[in-house]
Amino acid sequence: MNCQEAKRWLGPYCDRELDLPRALEVEVHLKACPDCERARQNLLSLTRHVRAAAFEAPAALRRSLTSQQAPAPALPPRPRFLSWFQIGMGAATASLLIGLVAFQLVARVHQQHLLTELADDHMRSLVANHLVDVPSSDRHTVRPWFEGKIDFAPPVPDLSVAGYPLVGGRLDYVEGHPAAALIYQFNKHYISVFVRPESPARTQAPVLLPSQRGYQIIAWQSGDLIFRAVSEIPERDLRDFATAFQSNAQNR
Repeated sequence: MNCQEAKRWLGPYCDRELDLPRALEVEVHLKACPDCERARQNLLSLTRHVRAAAFEAPAALRRSLTSQQAPAPALPPRPRFLSWFQIGMGAATASLLIGLVAFQLVARVHQQHLLTELADDHMRSLVANHLVDVPSSDRHTVRPWFEGKIDFAPPVPDLSVAGYPLVGGRLDYVEGHPAAALIYQFNKHYISVFVRPESPARTQAPVLLPSQRGYQIIAWQSGDLIFRAVSEIPERDLRDFATAFQSNAQNR
């Protein structure tokens, strides 16, 4: 893939709209081409600034626009078989049910997109030979490497005694936002732990999520950070890893 082709696919690549083979082609080119990598960083920065600039229209402007709309044509009077109160209650109930269904559908689609993205990120790191940016088994080397690259400090516990040696870390993106990816090893398999800030909440125990593309995914939260681990190891082993990580995260 040359620079012209890479820049053609750069937008869909940053929006995660490419299929895996094409995305891998772009990623391999970006690793070898500093100019295209700078173009990717500029595009991501522009996207973040555009999102940050979004604002809600002032109430006065909304009222002005509403007042300028043409009045709806008068409807013929309905037969008064039901009271206005009954009609209003029925409409309110129907609206509430429609809203709940729509909310659940949007949440389900969002979660499916997120899980697919996490599985693809883990798979891409293996196939593209881009497992880590900072290869080290020393948490005191891996954790400081993220300083200046992300706006939070991820815990990097030493889990070698539990059977999960640290391999290193890399900078990744989850839903368009920078994320820390911590890489651990279990036997001959790798575990990617994606770390992102989340709204502060009570500590939540690890929860297994639906598997994607043959990879198991488990999530847990501690304070204002959410952790999602992805690997092809069995569910029981991944749950044991998550429990060990959460228990030792304070020794970061």
